[in-house]
Amino acid sequence: MLYKGKNQKLAAEIVAHQEKLERVYERFLGRDLYRKLVSMEKQILVPEAFADSLEEFDKGISVNRASVGTPEDNKFRVRVSYMADISLEDNGRIICKPNSVLNTSSGIIITEKGVEIYSSVHPNTPSYLAPYIHEYSHFATYALQESPVVCSFLLAAIESQKEGIRVNISDFQSIINLKNEFAESKDSKKLGLLYLQSHLFDISEAQANEIQNRVLNGIGYRTDKFKEFYLRRNQVARDLNQMSEERLVDYILNWEKIETGTDFTNNFLDSLKNLRFRKIDINTFHHQQKRQQPED
Repeated sequence: MLYKGKNQKLAAEIVAHQEKLERVYERFLGRDLYRKLVSMEKQILVPEAFADSLEEFDKGISVNRASVGTPEDNKFRVRVSYMADISLEDNGRIICKPNSVLNTSSGIIITEKGVEIYSSVHPNTPSYLAPYIHEYSHFATYALQESPVVCSFLLAAIESQKEGIRVNISDFQSIINLKNEFAESKDSKKLGLLYLQSHLFDISEAQANEIQNRVLNGIGYRTDKFKEFYLRRNQVARDLNQMSEERLVDYILNWEKIETGTDFTNNFLDSLKNLRFRKIDINTFHHQQKRQQPED
């Protein structure tokens, strides 16, 4: 497990558990996938990919982003390249040129406030390491998936913003209110986008939570309270919790091939195959963005 940030308490907790962490992730993923993950983290997780605050991570950068949680929360942050040629049809299908490539980058933000909140809700686990495992598990899915769920969520969020939908996807009451509003006004695209965002967010969080739970168990920590907390969130989390490790890994790798209950979401997932996500380090990403971003 790689960390090149400045938080010495987090770094110390990783060092103390490093051998166990490596064994658990390798056993969970299998040797080949684990080697791919280690290779990807070395390529992508440069020192600038780690930050102690959202403000530090986003400083001086104008990028596509989605609203999730609060600025004080721990986060796995992804960025995608300029999307002038990509949009969504009213039925949810992605419109893009054949073999379109999106450059993406990622980073991990661990804040003192985020650690404090996490520790208060999930005691008896390492204060800094446990929330870092969660964000690192988001990175693991991003690194190993051909169509990363975190990037797919960002595409849906950007399209929602184009349609005038401004919502924090973790504010469940606001989501319910908007779903009712769009259903009443028969705005099928906005309603489809809202269900799509919710679905992708649920999958992303369920995957990271389930990996985190199994890793913490694997290095010797009980997670009864944590497990009870995240299993309440959604049906996806409960489904993943019942899977064997082999089946869970297969689901993580092929998540977009599983149909859902809405045509809009299914159309979006099916058309992801028309996009290729290139994963690069954050410094290379910013350099390329400066060259590609159109002038105002």
